[in-house]
Amino acid sequence: MQLDFPAADRSLHPTTPWTWALSTSKRFLILSWILATSLLILAAFVINPSVEAQELVLIKRLRSIDSAQLQGLMLAMHWIQTPLLVLVALVALAFPVVRRQWRLVGESAALLIGAAPLNFTLKTAFHRTRPALEPLVSAHGFGFPSGHTLSAAIVVGWALCMTLRSSLAWSLRLCLGFALMGIVALVGLSRMYLGAHYFSDIVASCIVSACWISLCLAYCDTLRSRSSSA
Repeated sequence: MQLDFPAADRSLHPTTPWTWALSTSKRFLILSWILATSLLILAAFVINPSVEAQELVLIKRLRSIDSAQLQGLMLAMHWIQTPLLVLVALVALAFPVVRRQWRLVGESAALLIGAAPLNFTLKTAFHRTRPALEPLVSAHGFGFPSGHTLSAAIVVGWALCMTLRSSLAWSLRLCLGFALMGIVALVGLSRMYLGAHYFSDIVASCIVSACWISLCLAYCDTLRSRSSSA
């Protein structure tokens, strides 16, 4: 005896428009829109003089901690940030280079190089002054977002993507992830302690970096999809 089963429902087949709407590139694009909106809301919130005054009190309380070790650590992060981030970028870039994934190398370079003009454009657009107190290091230009934190967050965020794509053990990837995020936290804390930025400047940098990485991932995923379907 032969049993006849009904035809399979293919309404949710991967080639249908419904799943295309939830493609990886579109998810990253939606995420970037949400982050961009969050940045605008934050920028509108921090222009309130009372908010700025509270943030200034926070910096003063942080700097009131009488610890030579803490001050030394904050100054050390200021001086070693650039070589540390270069080292992180080179190590993370080794993954696609070893695998000869030259397209990924080019995409990574574009993502990292775009951080500088992005930082300049946003600082000029928001036009926010730095904290009204004597900084422990020289700081020039506008303060929203923090350029140092933005650079660190973009490099670290990209390195996290490379780490997750690697074949390393999950335990090692988890340890590397926490270590990388610790770098961003220390850079942001040092910028506040040294009097160069408000706390909201640091938060804005993290939002911008996540938005920029999401946009780049969406664009790269779209290019890959088009090239594979061609």
